[in-house]
Amino acid sequence: MAILNNFATLTYNSGDDTGAATSNVVSTNLLDSYGLTATKISLNQDWRSKENITYLVTVTNAGTEPLYAVEITDDLGVNAPLVYLEASAVVIDSNGVAPVTPSEVAPLIIPVTSVLQPSESVTVAYVAQVSASVADDAESVTNTVFAQGRQGSDAGEVVTSDVSSVTLLRAAFAQVDIVKTVDKAVVSSGETLTYTFTIENSGNIPATNVVITDTLPAGFEITDIRSVTNGVTTVYEGTEYAVDANNTLTLPADSTVTITVPARSALGNGVTVVTVTGIVTG
Repeated sequence: MAILNNFATLTYNSGDDTGAATSNVVSTNLLDSYGLTATKISLNQDWRSKENITYLVTVTNAGTEPLYAVEITDDLGVNAPLVYLEASAVVIDSNGVAPVTPSEVAPLIIPVTSVLQPSESVTVAYVAQVSASVADDAESVTNTVFAQGRQGSDAGEVVTSDVSSVTLLRAAFAQVDIVKTVDKAVVSSGETLTYTFTIENSGNIPATNVVITDTLPAGFEITDIRSVTNGVTTVYEGTEYAVDANNTLTLPADSTVTITVPARSALGNGVTVVTVTGIVTG
């Protein structure tokens, strides 16, 4: 689009003198015959590994002539790869919503419309999943899209829009799983038995104020409870956990002590191991 600027000047006589004046500048926008814009947004505020992200790309014919064979191209991420979710793309226009099949998926190329009239807009929605191989230290994911159309016919000269990018920050979250094991398959009365709780955090921030609740077998009397996190061992005093009438353990039960599971790092998930040892009296 060009801008046409214009102003006028005049001269005049004032008695025996002469004068001159200049008008203000007026501007007119001259539309290009062919122009194309692409604007991309995400319906997600942030992302996690393997999470689905929904994108909307609006393509507008900014020229005065129709454009043909309009399509968008998405690079599917720079520092955190994205994977197109099959059969997720739809085209939204004045006729409603219709599914569309990409011609390529790496990079992603989606046909938008066969003809885009002047000033007409079409929106494409699609879903991409954050790859499970995304780097642990990746703090954001950026992907970029641009649109293309052709002048006069499907075989005409290519018209390309400016690029439009969306950057999403990684979500701050803790994701904790727990696995319980026992050191003996068979035990006699009077023998010791140890339960081990392996707690793993696959999130990118520590899991704090973790509380374990476990109903232990009747007749199981606790003799020792300890945890290990990053090589540091904590031994819990009898006042720092509770066992009720049903032999249900709550650890910790004292607000002066806490259990924290570290965040995932380049070495893997954050891990805290808790062991509960006791004597079987039943």
